[in-house]
Amino acid sequence: MDTGSQPQKKKKTPIWKFRKPPYQLGVDGFTQKDLKKDYDNWVDAKLYLPVSYELVYMKLEKKTIPGWWNGRVWEGLRLRDGDKVLYWKNKE
Repeated sequence: MDTGSQPQKKKKTPIWKFRKPPYQLGVDGFTQKDLKKDYDNWVDAKLYLPVSYELVYMKLEKKTIPGWWNGRVWEGLRLRDGDKVLYWKNKE
Protein backbone atom coordinates (compact mmCIF):
# COMPACT_ATOMS: atom_id res chain seq x y z
CA MET A 1 0.00 0.00 0.00
CA ASP A 2 1.34 3.41 -0.99
CA THR A 3 1.67 6.01 1.68
CA GLY A 4 0.69 9.24 0.00
CA SER A 5 2.40 8.83 -3.36
CA GLN A 6 0.36 10.46 -6.06
CA PRO A 7 0.66 9.94 -9.81
CA GLN A 8 2.77 12.60 -11.50
CA LYS A 9 0.84 15.10 -13.57
CA LYS A 10 1.88 15.52 -17.18
CA LYS A 11 3.10 18.94 -18.20
CA LYS A 12 0.77 20.65 -20.61
CA THR A 13 2.35 21.31 -23.96
CA PRO A 14 1.70 24.87 -25.19
CA ILE A 15 -0.77 25.12 -28.06
CA TRP A 16 1.82 26.71 -30.33
CA LYS A 17 3.85 23.48 -30.30
CA PHE A 18 1.12 21.86 -32.42
CA ARG A 19 0.31 24.80 -34.67
CA LYS A 20 2.25 26.25 -37.53
CA PRO A 21 2.90 29.99 -37.97
CA PRO A 22 1.41 32.54 -37.99
CA TYR A 23 0.80 32.57 -34.23
CA GLN A 24 -1.70 35.02 -32.75
CA LEU A 25 -0.89 37.01 -29.62
CA GLY A 26 -3.05 36.12 -26.64
CA VAL A 27 -4.46 33.01 -28.32
CA ASP A 28 -1.38 30.85 -28.81
CA GLY A 29 0.39 31.80 -25.59
CA PHE A 30 2.62 34.54 -27.01
CA THR A 31 2.99 38.05 -25.60
CA GLN A 32 4.56 41.27 -26.87
CA LYS A 33 7.86 40.30 -25.21
CA ASP A 34 8.08 37.09 -27.29
CA LEU A 35 7.89 38.86 -30.64
CA LYS A 36 10.89 39.13 -32.93
CA LYS A 37 10.95 42.73 -34.15
CA ASP A 38 13.29 44.54 -36.50
CA TYR A 39 15.01 47.84 -35.66
CA ASP A 40 11.84 49.87 -36.39
CA ASN A 41 9.60 47.55 -34.30
CA TRP A 42 7.97 45.93 -37.35
CA VAL A 43 6.79 42.33 -36.84
CA ASP A 44 6.68 39.81 -39.68
CA ALA A 45 3.02 38.97 -40.47
CA LYS A 46 4.04 35.49 -41.64
CA LEU A 47 5.14 34.58 -38.11
CA TYR A 48 2.91 36.51 -35.69
CA LEU A 49 -0.51 38.16 -35.74
CA PRO A 50 -1.75 40.86 -33.35
CA VAL A 51 -4.54 40.52 -30.82
CA SER A 52 -7.94 40.52 -32.53
CA TYR A 53 -9.30 44.00 -33.25
CA GLU A 54 -6.20 45.77 -31.93
CA LEU A 55 -5.45 48.82 -34.06
CA VAL A 56 -2.06 48.45 -35.78
CA TYR A 57 -0.07 49.87 -38.68
CA MET A 58 0.17 47.49 -41.62
CA LYS A 59 3.04 47.67 -44.08
CA LEU A 60 1.99 46.65 -47.58
CA GLU A 61 4.19 46.42 -50.66
CA LYS A 62 3.83 50.12 -51.54
CA LYS A 63 2.39 51.90 -48.50
CA THR A 64 1.70 51.79 -44.77
CA ILE A 65 -1.90 52.04 -43.54
CA PRO A 66 -3.79 51.61 -40.24
CA GLY A 67 -5.95 48.53 -39.80
CA TRP A 68 -6.64 45.48 -37.63
CA TRP A 69 -6.71 41.68 -37.58
CA ASN A 70 -10.23 40.36 -36.97
CA GLY A 71 -9.23 36.80 -36.11
CA ARG A 72 -9.43 35.51 -39.69
CA VAL A 73 -8.42 38.26 -42.11
CA TRP A 74 -6.80 41.71 -42.14
CA GLU A 75 -9.23 44.63 -42.31
CA GLY A 76 -8.83 48.36 -42.81
CA LEU A 77 -10.59 51.25 -44.47
CA ARG A 78 -7.83 51.69 -47.06
CA LEU A 79 -7.07 48.00 -47.51
CA ARG A 80 -8.08 46.74 -50.95
CA ASP A 81 -8.69 43.21 -52.17
CA GLY A 82 -5.42 41.65 -53.18
CA ASP A 83 -3.25 43.76 -50.84
CA LYS A 84 -0.86 41.58 -48.88
CA VAL A 85 0.18 42.59 -45.37
CA LEU A 86 3.93 42.00 -44.99
CA TYR A 87 4.62 43.56 -41.57
CA TRP A 88 2.67 45.15 -38.72
CA LYS A 89 3.41 47.13 -35.55
CA ASN A 90 1.37 48.49 -32.66
CA LYS A 91 -0.12 51.92 -33.11
CA GLU A 92 1.49 53.94 -30.35
